[in-house]
Amino acid sequence: MRCNLVVAAAFAELLFATSAGATVYSAYKHSRWASRSPTHFDNRHVKRGNGKQAVYAGTFDQFIDHKNHSRGTFQQRYWWNADHYGGDGSPIVLVAPSIIDGEAYASVTTNISLPGQIAQEIHGAVVFLEHRFVGNSSAFDDYTTENLQYLNLDNILADLVHFAKTVTLDFDRNRTSTPSKAPWVLSGCGSAGAVVAWINALAPGTFWAYHSSSAPVQSISNFTKYFDVVEEAMPRNCSADLKTVMAHVDGILETGSLDERLTLKDQFGFGNLTHNGDFAAAIASGIYSWEMHYLSDGYPKLHQMCDYIENKWPNSTAATPDANGVGLVKALAGFIKWIREEEIPGACDADDDEEQVAGNSTWCYDLRDTTLEHYTDTSAVNNIRLQWWMRCNEAFEFWMAGPGPNGGPSIVSKFLTVDASRSQCGLLFPEVNGHTYGLANGRSASTVNERTGGSKLKTTPRILFVNGQLDPWRSAMVSAGDSEMQAPVWLIANATQGHDVYAEETSEIPHIAQAVREIVAQMKRWVNEFKAAPSS
Repeated sequence: MRCNLVVAAAFAELLFATSAGATVYSAYKHSRWASRSPTHFDNRHVKRGNGKQAVYAGTFDQFIDHKNHSRGTFQQRYWWNADHYGGDGSPIVLVAPSIIDGEAYASVTTNISLPGQIAQEIHGAVVFLEHRFVGNSSAFDDYTTENLQYLNLDNILADLVHFAKTVTLDFDRNRTSTPSKAPWVLSGCGSAGAVVAWINALAPGTFWAYHSSSAPVQSISNFTKYFDVVEEAMPRNCSADLKTVMAHVDGILETGSLDERLTLKDQFGFGNLTHNGDFAAAIASGIYSWEMHYLSDGYPKLHQMCDYIENKWPNSTAATPDANGVGLVKALAGFIKWIREEEIPGACDADDDEEQVAGNSTWCYDLRDTTLEHYTDTSAVNNIRLQWWMRCNEAFEFWMAGPGPNGGPSIVSKFLTVDASRSQCGLLFPEVNGHTYGLANGRSASTVNERTGGSKLKTTPRILFVNGQLDPWRSAMVSAGDSEMQAPVWLIANATQGHDVYAEETSEIPHIAQAVREIVAQMKRWVNEFKAAPSS
């Protein structure tokens, strides 16, 4: 997730979610409970010492289980920047985390980000807390199903509240800027944005104001609407042709002979994938790529795929087709060409895989091989495992399923199913000492919504939401038309996730820069309304 990330994430980037049947290996790419790639916060603005944009690190004793303190504590890392801190009693902006090593995201505390720009305007400091059990904020060396019981929504929310109330920050040793004495702003994007909204709804009172960006607050089991938004972002000729291609693919997978199915998979370069769901997910990679696109990136991977489908690859002399496209034969050939030339090479990065030297390995698309380290590595460095745990245990779900057997034309295969994705939970998290994951105990996305309120969550004052018009997760977010709340909602035209958060990167795009200015101004107004508690 390029968003901040509790998520991805990711919820995001999260959180949170991969396709139904997509590889666990590449799950983080499509998970709002995972993070978007942190390259846009690449720490180029960070100095480890005095001076402008100086970012410092610290650790905090966090409870392993907020409901049972006897289980002990672990060291939770955080980073802070006080370049614009106005002194005693000045505001604090706390950035909620995603399931990603926080070291890569430390420069979110500087003014290249929206949280940093808010802090600059309100004369505050920025603090970023690493997600529990991620990076060096690990409570266990081995994240078995038993140990993962402490990675849950209750503890994630409580981490932020407990930290804000009890931490002693190096730039405020006298604790003049505690939440009762100074306004704290809680900011998050993607799954972290959902955490922000849920703290506002379920644990109000600690933070004064809230910024929730690209937040999938409505957990969804069958998340087929994800693909509807991606289709909006595609040229009409491409979406028409891709639907024709997928109908052809599904026909062979459903009624073709074994030889016909093998021939089809071999054509795409995925002859090793015996399970139709794995193959369907593998050829959907271009679709998943859209949520990673930023307006400042230029040429999207999704549109590159479309150009190949329309036979407009580099140096092609083919004429540009009209809205009807090029038809099945040419579109299928172009799609296969794109998969083999642009998608497969380098996709399964593995230093010890000899085939990878040639760039043609497809081992990581095979979900049935449980000897792969995606299943066997239970160490703290396997963030993908932690992201899947949130989907399987809490259970946020967000399985990106196709149209189903009775669905209409679609840009993805109907062999992307909810059941195929859910089956991964049992492979990843076998029972240990009587401990299992939430889905196995009857939890579901509905369980989460019953507790949080989903997209109808009850919010307190001083929370704002920011969404991207072309974010595939849009249907899981709070909309401006939601009658259950009075919170302001910004909808950024033509944007995917987190365009407001990467404020410096998008500063040259007028309508996004305007939205950032409005958001900063709104936060400043709310901060100016703060009055310290009488007892402080």
